[in-house]
Amino acid sequence: MLKRIVGCLLLIMATANIAEAIDGDLDLDGDVDFQDFLILVQNFGKQGPPAPARTDTIYVTKTDTIYAPSDTIYVAKIDTVFTTIRDTIYVSKVDTFYIEIGAPVIPYDRDLYKHWVDADGDCQDTRQEVLISESLQPVVLDDRGCRVVSGEWLDLYTGQIFTDPSRLDIDHFIPLSEAHRSGADTWTPEQREAFANDLTNEHSLIAVSASANRSKGDRDPANWLPPNESFQCEYIKRWVAVKEYFNLRMDATERNFLQNHPCLQDN
Repeated sequence: MLKRIVGCLLLIMATANIAEAIDGDLDLDGDVDFQDFLILVQNFGKQGPPAPARTDTIYVTKTDTIYAPSDTIYVAKIDTVFTTIRDTIYVSKVDTFYIEIGAPVIPYDRDLYKHWVDADGDCQDTRQEVLISESLQPVVLDDRGCRVVSGEWLDLYTGQIFTDPSRLDIDHFIPLSEAHRSGADTWTPEQREAFANDLTNEHSLIAVSASANRSKGDRDPANWLPPNESFQCEYIKRWVAVKEYFNLRMDATERNFLQNHPCLQDN
């Protein structure tokens, strides 16, 4: 903490005359230039950040812009000229810097992610839609045609076959709470509902045994992999793909595990 404070003070002193001359007049309409990078938000760092939930590393391969909620991102090691403007961190040169990610902007609550919904108004909610699409045989519906009564499903997490939908959960491949601490905490209610009921990405939701889903909980691949070893590589690849699809970040432990996993070495 002391090093961070000293670093911030030195950086502010070194650029105080420039910041004063510019007087915070930053042009965000075009490309962010080097002078923009020298503008510091004067209040940044004056309030001590909350205890971080984890530490993350951003590897910058070029002059770049990183989008993140400014009130949850704190620079822990200053080795580049930077500033925070609204919800953006601007990096002024090729470099690596470390950030501490604090608590979510909005504390996690499962009710923030409304599900299951009947988005198309056909009386079949998202759970039923997934059961219908993933059944290996045509499903049997109730008298109203709204709920799945039976079918045949392969649980990829365990390798087991199920015919009774009541024994299945619809798993959010990226658990809701994991998504929340990975960036979904800044989404609108509409975006969170869309994520929780997503049918646009074939891997967002998956029908699996209730026991396997509850064993997984909200853990990432560094802490849980499906017991069906033949599906583990595919599980890891899908995890990365779905996170990229929704632009969800990874924490350092999760990223290091995935980067070093043999299933991803060809990628």
